[in-house]
Amino acid sequence: DGPALILAGPGSGKTTVITNRIRFLTEEEGVNPSSILVITFTRAAATEMQKRYEQMTQTGCAKPAFGTFHSVFFTATMRTVLCGRSSGWNFCGNC
Repeated sequence: DGPALILAGPGSGKTTVITNRIRFLTEEEGVNPSSILVITFTRAAATEMQKRYEQMTQTGCAKPAFGTFHSVFFTATMRTVLCGRSSGWNFCGNC
């Protein structure tokens, strides 16, 4: 119920835990997959989680978003700048 933070060492099963949790939320709890954001440190980890999730589920149009910290925040920043959406954030010291 709510956000989850998974901290564990290499090879301990983090990807399996996260993909199974997402599957549980979407298939058992009825959470809309497009309302789930999975953030990790590396592009390889994000790609692997997305691949595993898609293999274990009936993927439709709505999918969770998988990405790295950098890609997620870059996308959010660019959408704000390019689409003219005001997020209330200041990205420079003189704003």
